[in-house]
Amino acid sequence: MATDKFIKLKELTLKHPEKGILSFVADGVIPMWSPVVLVGPAPGESLPRVSTTNTINNRRVIGIAVGGTGDVAGTGNASDSAGGVIDVAIIGTGAITKCIVNGATENISIGDLLIAGGSPGHAVNATSITLNEDTYTLAKALQSSSINGDTLLVILMGGGR
Repeated sequence: MATDKFIKLKELTLKHPEKGILSFVADGVIPMWSPVVLVGPAPGESLPRVSTTNTINNRRVIGIAVGGTGDVAGTGNASDSAGGVIDVAIIGTGAITKCIVNGATENISIGDLLIAGGSPGHAVNATSITLNEDTYTLAKALQSSSINGDTLLVILMGGGR
C-alpha cells in the first residue's frame, strides 16, 4: 500500500518555503506533490499554465506542485480544475519538498536521481534511462520506495546530461 513517508510536511517546501516557489495557472486537476510541465496558455491568457505529464524523462518538467487553491478543499489536489492557481517548487533550487513516485517498476533508494515517470504525476528512478540517453533530472530521493504511489521527501535538483 502506498504511503506518505513524511506526513509532517503538508504543503509548500521544507526549511525555506519562500525559496523557488512560483504560482502558475493549472491546466486541470493536479495532485499535490506531482511533477508538472509548462503548457500553453488558454485563449486570452498571458500567464503560463502547468499540467502533469505521462512522458517518461520529460525535458519540460519545471517542478513539483506544492500548493494551490485545490488543497484548501481537502481533496489532496493542488488544483481541482483548470484555471486554478497552483504553487510550484521549481527544480534546481535545492529546496526540500515531497514527490509522488512509482518505486514498483524500479526500486528507489536514498540518493537515487528521479525523473518524470510514465504515469501522470509520478516520478521514477533515473536508472530506467538507457545508457547514452539524455536524462532530465527532477530531484534526488531522501527516502526509499518499492511501491507505486508513495510520497517521498526529495531535494529538487535539475538539469540534463
